[in-house]
Amino acid sequence: MRFTLGRPVFALLLVALASGSAVLVRPAEPRANLVVWTFSQAQADFFRNSSLPRQFENRTGFSVGISLMGQSGENIRLASAFMSDGRGAAAPDLCEIEIDAIGQFLRPPIRDIGLLPLNDFLARSGWESRIVASRLAPWSKTDPATGRQIICGIPEDVHPVAIAYRKDLFEQAGIDLAQAKSWNEFQSLCQRFESFWASRGFHDRRAIALSTSNPDELLEMLLQRHINLIDSDEQLHFTDAKVLGTLTFYARMIAGSGAVAGEPSPGVQWTEDLEHGNICAICAPDWKVDDLRRFSPDLAGKIALMPMPRFEPDDSATSTLGGTMIGICRSCPDPERAWELLEYLVLSPQSHESAIAAGDDVLPAVSQYWSDPAYHRPDAFFAGGQSADDLFVTLAAQIPQRVVTPFTYQAELALGVVLHRSVTFLRQQGPEGLDDACAGWLADAQNDIGRRIEFGKIEP
Repeated sequence: MRFTLGRPVFALLLVALASGSAVLVRPAEPRANLVVWTFSQAQADFFRNSSLPRQFENRTGFSVGISLMGQSGENIRLASAFMSDGRGAAAPDLCEIEIDAIGQFLRPPIRDIGLLPLNDFLARSGWESRIVASRLAPWSKTDPATGRQIICGIPEDVHPVAIAYRKDLFEQAGIDLAQAKSWNEFQSLCQRFESFWASRGFHDRRAIALSTSNPDELLEMLLQRHINLIDSDEQLHFTDAKVLGTLTFYARMIAGSGAVAGEPSPGVQWTEDLEHGNICAICAPDWKVDDLRRFSPDLAGKIALMPMPRFEPDDSATSTLGGTMIGICRSCPDPERAWELLEYLVLSPQSHESAIAAGDDVLPAVSQYWSDPAYHRPDAFFAGGQSADDLFVTLAAQIPQRVVTPFTYQAELALGVVLHRSVTFLRQQGPEGLDDACAGWLADAQNDIGRRIEFGKIEP
């Protein structure tokens, strides 16, 4: 049997060949003089919609390109560029990196890290004394030869954590939750709250959202106690007494006779939990407060914020969750001009004014901007017009130092496993023996992560 394409198919092939030829001969778009990679749609929109890049171009004659890509895609492409010394289109001049991803890029010896050390730029420009010092820690690595902190990224935020709670429902129960200064007092008031609503038929109403396997809230509590699972010298702290005490307290908030917590819904659906009164409080950094406004506007006037309760007097009344840095790639051919762009996009008064004009109320890492009246206005979304930003400014001055190492992410995953086992133990076997079991699991986790650190070290 003879096979023919037929005129319609043959015509389509001709069109495809012509189109392909046109693509091949079309000149590539010229690369901007300075290219910024970001994983955040909101940040890309801010850069593109503001006049900052155009102002920089007009002032310096250097063109600016903003490239948006998914977080995983950016991490993979950056790792490839750093390992291959990629240049040109294969690598940006500046890049934004999320806090949970930075550890992998800090793993090599300092001279081989793909991000340019920024210490000299910070000292020379005066920003070193104006950026919140504790916020530089996640983006830094200690030089083992000198003990000096090598800063590889500039923080764009602070992200203090407060307790956001349904003030209307707690008041109906006759409880002023903000009076709780310690976590024990907080738990006691939450027990009264749940008893009140259970007596009125709301048996599934939980006082606060705490996850049984995601360790974010537990890590926030540890940070407010000034504990990092791995410190800047890569010393492990799983077996510290405060870690055990915080873990078992947290587990008893979820299960057993003192339980007052419920599992939050995934994604941003936790806002619906608060809106429906299924869960009535949550640990909320400033960006989660923005989620409340966006996804649950009907909560206006019903929500209030309070500092985090403490375990001990020397604990911080806040913690931190999340964060983004911007850094200069070591392969950048013009680091001086790249630093100038970094300053203008992230640190400058013009950048701050543009962020405020765009409605971005996430606190910057430059504390001199916290006095801006925009952060101290009454906010109709919160009960009584409470100024959420005013509270976050107060808490930001107490931000505990968070350290991120190449092994921090694995350590946090290990803590999540221990957390899940502790809650399961409490539910199945009760409180008897919980402390000993948790101590054993924490020791096992420390030994496991310790072996990983030794195995994963790259010799200088």
